[in-house]
Amino acid sequence: MKITLTNTMVLRELAKDYRIGDIKVADRMHNMRTLEYTESNKKVYKALETEGFFVPYAYKRGANKAARELENLCFKYANPFEYQKVEAIRENFARSFKVHLNKLHERLEKIFLNNEMDHKISFYCMKPWDLFNNLQEKRKLAKIKNFLNYKIVVDSKDDCYEVLRLIKSEFTTLNSDVHNHFEIASSDGKRGLFIYIHGFKQYYVNIEICTKKMDMINKYGFTYLVQDFSTKDTNDIQRILYKSSNFMADLKEMTAYYSDNKELMEYVRKELFQRSITVYTPEGKKITLPIGATVLDFAYKIHTDIGHQAAYAYIKDVMVDLSFPVRDGDIIRIVKSPYMTRIKEDLDYVVTTRARKKINAILYD
Repeated sequence: MKITLTNTMVLRELAKDYRIGDIKVADRMHNMRTLEYTESNKKVYKALETEGFFVPYAYKRGANKAARELENLCFKYANPFEYQKVEAIRENFARSFKVHLNKLHERLEKIFLNNEMDHKISFYCMKPWDLFNNLQEKRKLAKIKNFLNYKIVVDSKDDCYEVLRLIKSEFTTLNSDVHNHFEIASSDGKRGLFIYIHGFKQYYVNIEICTKKMDMINKYGFTYLVQDFSTKDTNDIQRILYKSSNFMADLKEMTAYYSDNKELMEYVRKELFQRSITVYTPEGKKITLPIGATVLDFAYKIHTDIGHQAAYAYIKDVMVDLSFPVRDGDIIRIVKSPYMTRIKEDLDYVVTTRARKKINAILYD
């Protein structure tokens, strides 16, 4: 992951004003879209820098549409040979199964014939970078989840459930499970209902059902959400983002904590821009942590005093100790004791900067 000191200094500005992020991502998007006109020796450097900084930044702020386009442009210029191979696979599939894809689209449209529901159906195939990673694991196309996708956009949640009912009555589903991500985004940052249907031959198709607002949030993240606060001034919006976005809250805290840009750069590279999981308090509060985080990391993410006094925890009514690694979707209840104190060995199993900072403050300050 290529992150420069210049990028780190930009992050300090982003922590103060969310609008700078929009400008930086838009500027980098223009650079990448016109990269073919750049000198050859600069293409790979620009692609690697974009992959290391702008792609994860865009994902973290929920700008999934921009992040995916940047990600695939990086792949195109950093590894052109493999990119062309994957693009050839996608194009060959689309050409070979065009008739099947058209018939499937017609079947989906057919369920709306006797229903005046306003809707939009669109097809999309897995992007080159994601497909390349799946093929690296020796998976056959028919076995790759989300290789084929249809998105159905309607007006309301009630319409989403009605579409789901119609689809289940018309198609064979992979299983009876429906992934409901209305309130809690999926692992790739999307909201809506998701179900797999049998499409044609041995191929299953992911069906994504969402409202118009969810579709916009899925594409643009909090860049879209701030439109709801158009009557507020920039400082008020910034405060709202600190409260509603774990990423912005962490960015604010850590840019203040690290006065040295090299140390901040290491934190960004090792933690802030890494893949994360989402866990919950018993009250339903969402907490984002890096993969590999433990119960004690979770306790300190909630509040310093909870981390200091944490004794053990319960996950699904099972008691676990503070070193237990938490998993995506876990609901965690911390049990405190006023007699607890943190010891040096606690540093051996926490992974977040926040937890290490708080424990070190007790031990050495």
